[in-house]
This record gives sequence, C-alpha cells and structure tokens, in this order.
Amino acid sequence: MAEQVEIELFEVAASSLLAGGYNKQALGMMESAAQMEDGTGKSAITPGPLAPARELLGEMLLEMKKPAEALAHFEATLKKEPHRLRALYGAAIAAQRSGNSAASNQYFSDFLKVCERADKPPRPELLEAKRRFRRIGFFRQTPGRPDPHRPLGLIILTPSCEHSAAAADTRPPESGTKSPDDSTR
Repeated sequence: MAEQVEIELFEVAASSLLAGGYNKQALGMMESAAQMEDGTGKSAITPGPLAPARELLGEMLLEMKKPAEALAHFEATLKKEPHRLRALYGAAIAAQRSGNSAASNQYFSDFLKVCERADKPPRPELLEAKRRFRRIGFFRQTPGRPDPHRPLGLIILTPSCEHSAAAADTRPPESGTKSPDDSTR
C-alpha cells in the first residue's frame, strides 16, 4: 500500500512538472513511476492504481507530440490491463497521430466494443470514435440488417447507441470547447 502511494506521488509530481513546462523532468518522473509500478503486483486485498503509470506516461507523451512513444506505453498498459477504456482511446489517438491507421482503426474498434452499452449521454471520446467510423464507412446505416457490401466482423451500432450518437452529431460544437484530441491543450 505504501508503495502505491509513493507511485502516485511520483505521478502527481510529474504532472506538476509538466504543467510548469519542465517536460524533461516530468518525463523522467513519470518513467520512474511506471518502472516502480511495473515491479509491483496487484494484491487481492489492496486497490490497484486508478490510472496506471504507463497510461499516464502515454498521455504525457501525446501532449508532448510524441505519438509513437505514447503508443508503446498505451500498448504496455493494455497487455497488463486489457480493455482499459483510457488506454484503448489513447492507443487509438497515438496510432492515428503517428500515421498507423490500421492500428488506430483497431483500437477505436476495441474502444467502441467496450462502450457498446455505456454512458448516456455519451462521453466525448465515444462520440469522436463513432464519428471517425462513420466517416470511413464502418457503420451500417440500418442496425440489425445485413449489408452485403460490408465484411462480417465490423462494429455495428446498437439502435440505442445510434440514436444517442446521431442526436449528438447533429448539434454544432459549443464555442470555446476543444475536442479530446486537440493538441493545443
């Protein structure tokens, strides 16, 4: 338990350093937190981390415009903790920004599978993933009806997801808001 608290202190310190513009020191601190966390095992009676250090490191690297490095850390998180929502989303964005559209599509697909029956109203990340797949034609227009022009195994929105996403897609973005992958944050 004390070890987990120490890891979390490193994570907070790294975030503070990053906010202060000390990128190199922030990366070093977060890498130390990730290495410490890699050396710990999850006890059955103590809580695990709220956000794994490698996932936070991936987010930090994305913010520093280092998507290829970020992707490696998100993938390491997913090996240890499969189907983590933030790690899937981070991996999808990192792959997209590093020009790996096949990996990005796979991670967005996995992200949508995890969210299939979740969050009403939808999270911004979920709306972005759905918009992306609509743009590239991954969703059928009529849920539940076979489409002979689409290969099997692609994600299909359920009627409830389609309704909430369609309603959200028709609204213009609020002025002054940023999208989840806005690199100017």
